[in-house]
Amino acid sequence: MRVFGALSDDSLAQSVKPGGYTLGWVAAHLTNSILGIPAHAGLVAPPAGGTLATVAEIVSAYEHNTKLVADAVQEKWSNEQLGEEVPAFGQSFRRGAILGLLVAHQAHHRGEMMVLMHQAGLKVPGVYGPSADDKTTK
Repeated sequence: MRVFGALSDDSLAQSVKPGGYTLGWVAAHLTNSILGIPAHAGLVAPPAGGTLATVAEIVSAYEHNTKLVADAVQEKWSNEQLGEEVPAFGQSFRRGAILGLLVAHQAHHRGEMMVLMHQAGLKVPGVYGPSADDKTTK
């Protein structure tokens, strides 16, 4: 949420190169995939789609979607069931591996977002400790 909170509506148009994915596209992709990946394993319904055009819309949808997934995991998948295999992406995965894939996917695209944020001139917040932007010089 710190990364999403550091975005500005103007920054959503930032792309790594002309015609490349924009910061807004990556943020919306993360927001939708938080449902999309677990939906492949039958945990939640797939994302409804639609356009997320502002930071406020992205943040609201991300908060909503993460709560849906967290609640569904608690209600539907016990610790014992995390080792059970379920069909997903045309293959068979352990439920726990689906959740691991979800975390890795989020981290991967969050890293892309942080690079685009630097290019857009935004201050990048720390995620696994302070970022270079968080550090103060004496």
